[in-house]
Amino acid sequence: MTLIEDAQHALDSVQDNPTRALIEARQVLGSSLAEPEARVVAQWAVGRAEQELGHAEDACAALEAAACAARESGDVETEARIAVSLSWPLVTIGRTSEGFAALRLATDRLVGAEQARAIAQRGLLQLHIGRIDAAFASFNEALPGVRASGDRLDEARLLINRAAAGTTLGNARQAEADLIRAAGLANELGQQLLLAGAEHNLGYLYGRLGDVPDALHHFDQAARAYSALDNPHRLLHVLGNDRCEVLLDAGLTAEARALASQIVASIERDGDAGVDEARLLLARACLAGDDLSGAIDAAEAAASSFATAGRTTWAALARYVGIQAEMRRRQDAGRPPARMLADTQRLAHRLEAEGWRVEAAHVRTFCGRLALALDRPDVARAELPAMSELRHRGTAELRSQAWHATALLRLAEGDRGGARRAIRRGLAVVDAHQAGLGASELRARAAAYGTELARLGLRLAIADGRAADVLTWAERHRARSMWLPAVRPSADSELAATLVELRDAITRQREEILGGGGGAPRTEARIARLEHAVQQRSRLARGEATATTDHLDLPGLRTASRRVTIVELLTIEGMLHAVVLANGRMHLHGLGRIEPIIEEKEHLLSAMRRFLARAVRGFDVTAPKRAYDAAARRVDHALFDGLGLEPDVPVALVPSGALHGLPWSAIPTLAARPTVVAPSAALWQRPDPGLRPRRRRRSRALLAAGPGLPGAEDEVKALAVGYPGSTVLTGEAATTAAVLEAMLHNDVAHLAAHGTFRADNPGFSAIGLADGPLTVYDLESLDSTPRLVVMPACSAAALGVHAGDELLGTTAALLSRGVRSVVAPVLPVPDLATARYSLRLHEWLRAGDRVDVAVHRTGKMLRESGDPTDRLVADAFVCFGSDDPQTADVSA
Repeated sequence: MTLIEDAQHALDSVQDNPTRALIEARQVLGSSLAEPEARVVAQWAVGRAEQELGHAEDACAALEAAACAARESGDVETEARIAVSLSWPLVTIGRTSEGFAALRLATDRLVGAEQARAIAQRGLLQLHIGRIDAAFASFNEALPGVRASGDRLDEARLLINRAAAGTTLGNARQAEADLIRAAGLANELGQQLLLAGAEHNLGYLYGRLGDVPDALHHFDQAARAYSALDNPHRLLHVLGNDRCEVLLDAGLTAEARALASQIVASIERDGDAGVDEARLLLARACLAGDDLSGAIDAAEAAASSFATAGRTTWAALARYVGIQAEMRRRQDAGRPPARMLADTQRLAHRLEAEGWRVEAAHVRTFCGRLALALDRPDVARAELPAMSELRHRGTAELRSQAWHATALLRLAEGDRGGARRAIRRGLAVVDAHQAGLGASELRARAAAYGTELARLGLRLAIADGRAADVLTWAERHRARSMWLPAVRPSADSELAATLVELRDAITRQREEILGGGGGAPRTEARIARLEHAVQQRSRLARGEATATTDHLDLPGLRTASRRVTIVELLTIEGMLHAVVLANGRMHLHGLGRIEPIIEEKEHLLSAMRRFLARAVRGFDVTAPKRAYDAAARRVDHALFDGLGLEPDVPVALVPSGALHGLPWSAIPTLAARPTVVAPSAALWQRPDPGLRPRRRRRSRALLAAGPGLPGAEDEVKALAVGYPGSTVLTGEAATTAAVLEAMLHNDVAHLAAHGTFRADNPGFSAIGLADGPLTVYDLESLDSTPRLVVMPACSAAALGVHAGDELLGTTAALLSRGVRSVVAPVLPVPDLATARYSLRLHEWLRAGDRVDVAVHRTGKMLRESGDPTDRLVADAFVCFGSDDPQTADVSA
């Protein structure tokens, strides 16, 4: 090949392999035989390759040199084509006006297909700086010329870029069609990079539509393809940004924040473009996680950098995040400053003018809320209609916010009834979205879409002061995902195989630790990789996107309250309230600010841990017991003194938010009576779902002992004496598969094994068995369940609490699968002491007691023993579940 051919080959191969293209081009430039034409093309290839490798400054220098050489040789057309390439790195380093000037020069000089390519490049630059409407128009203008040239590669590139603009504009159908066409062309041409780009943009499209499973699937496909290409860092950074946005929209705040932080650090290290987008996502993640200072700092950094680069629309988006954080910080300090309303209105107008209609609608809703807080209903009536028009299209988040705007608008017009109807419609949208997801984690997190709507409805109900309305609105957005039909991931063989592999890795790690060497880094890395694979695979599951109906039966609750007092706690605007149903009557009580009660809860837990630490060592417990008793009385006083509960009447308690972690059996008012703790009144009230098979069973109880728990096998063997024909699993027989199989065929399951709660991912909360952990992901494969599950393991009842009082953890998973009652401790307790508790509990159960009565009697007996450890064990165990007047069907 001649040197000019070598230079052209380098230029043509830039996108597939920029590193090799750079080497080839420099070889041409290093040859003394290279003619001026070859040098121009080689210099052009160097600039293009440097750009692909993320070196924008070097790319500008090389392309400016190439354009200058072409101009000096009189090759006007080549100079114009190089100017098209030069425009992109100029804009990415902030020389925006120069970039667009270079494109204008090229567009004026070029004709036909080359001119169409220049127009398409203009659209790409407009897309980058946030001028979405203009970008979409440029792509439409360029498409006929590109197609007329017959260049299918350029057509595929243009369609992918037009789809990105169309996605932001909300033209989902056309965007999807563009991407499917582009993927087909890329596949025909063998262009793996373009095919990966189409997959990437399909993920972004489905993420914008709220379809999390499909978005994550396409992102995974794109990541695998990018990783196989030369120097994938820049592409993976962009993909990471888009994945982060989907995680944020799905409510996976901690994961999104970790990813955004990682991307910012990686881009700053590698010197790639895209760091400002990552900083903006980090600001949003901080805001979602209530780190308001972090949100303000990250938003200010992003806004400043965007503005310097001439990306004013992106700067507006960053400033909006900062304003939200500032508003959140001031929300308890009275009226927001008037300037905040004017600033937000300007941001909305800026976004709308550039085609960011969805984002502008969000900002307008925020404007409406600010206006109402500032007693400016006139402004609210002007700003809110734009959002309310989006009630029937777009993502579930967008539609729920549109209904929120509608409710606010109706309030501004004095129509409280209309506001309530709008709130119900918005919450129905959230219900349907939750139902369409398959993973319990995603379902629980999606409840955040309805948080502001539910608060508004509850605020209106409390202002009206009718207890029945308050209860109805509190229940309308409480633990809704636990009602949804379970998606059976057991049919997913890949997920099941990965869980088996994960158990093997964890068992290996345990053996390494017991061997004295600690967990090997390779094993730890394998566990992290497998956990990630399980988590990602589970998120691909789908539910049935049908709206759920209201489950609360108020007349039924009134009837039940003649034998059980129902107490539902709820928090709004930092204030705790209680609705009490007793003897068919309902009352609303204000309990004051929630923060002091949460502080007392922490004091109680701390005192409980100190008391327990001294008790198990045989030390004097007088002082810690006194502190513990005092803390329990203070919590009791704050929560129950003013409720007028009748003595000895059983209680069904529905906690709120952070109060879910309380050791309820330690509170004197509840320790004095049978108590059931439920995620919601509707779930406590629910009928038996009938999941347990009614065919004749070989045994009535599953009794399993896990490894490494002192006395577990003795405990199980002692229990087996009272359960003739029970399924007993100990030693190597107590595997995950065996326990899951036995849970299908027994009314009672007693799992004496170590328990763990994973706050970072409650799906990996587990019970330790012979072959590794029985996780929440495993429990979700059950097609039928026992009526009662007893888990005396440490912290087995610990729960992760999310927006809408959605609960995640082992206990939550069992209740959502249809288990009627779960008995477990909320805190670590001594293993040998729990065995005494378990034996007593099952004695009462076999005597025919209801589960809550058996738990109460067991606790009372242990407290009266005089042993401080027994007292603490009794206080740690809680009965969770539903109203179950039947016994557990375990009597001999």
